[in-house]
Amino acid sequence: MIENIFRELVILPVQIGSTDIECMMLIGNRLDELTLEKAEFHQDKMSQLIDIAAQRFIDGMPPRSIQKIRHLLSRGFMYCFDKAVEDIYNLRARPTAKIKFNLNNILTGKSGDEIPEYIQLKVNGNMRAIAFVYQKFVDHIEEIEDELIESGINYVDLIKCILYGGTLLGTEFCLRIDMEDSHELDNFLSE
Repeated sequence: MIENIFRELVILPVQIGSTDIECMMLIGNRLDELTLEKAEFHQDKMSQLIDIAAQRFIDGMPPRSIQKIRHLLSRGFMYCFDKAVEDIYNLRARPTAKIKFNLNNILTGKSGDEIPEYIQLKVNGNMRAIAFVYQKFVDHIEEIEDELIESGINYVDLIKCILYGGTLLGTEFCLRIDMEDSHELDNFLSE
């Protein structure tokens, strides 16, 4: 039962995104667009990221509620989103590139430096929609937080769920990007 609740929560950001045209998301798992080996590699990397990030959030500040660390979690959500975009971009365009995680950046949300500017501009153009998805996602978790805790899901699992939601949204986002289209960069350079 807990696994089902967790699974439903994790896919919620993609479902929310799919109702918002600006977010350019579709419900479903586009990992099948990658080879099985690349998809498994990506999932392993994102699992490592979630474990590292969740540990970073709970070190020295055990959460008592999601609401109390909501602002910090938004940075972690965005960091996970960006790292998922970076990893998928690398798998599609630079297969030998390695993804690195910086524990300090998880709490600051600083990331996106490792992908080309034209890809980052695609992300930047959707920041409002990504923030909207995060807000709706966390609002939903806060609404049912007591029920989740009573059902056996702890705060570490909720943090992991939120961060994993960011990686799933970033993965879906990057898999939808037309890698040949750099019109955002062209527009940016012509300004």
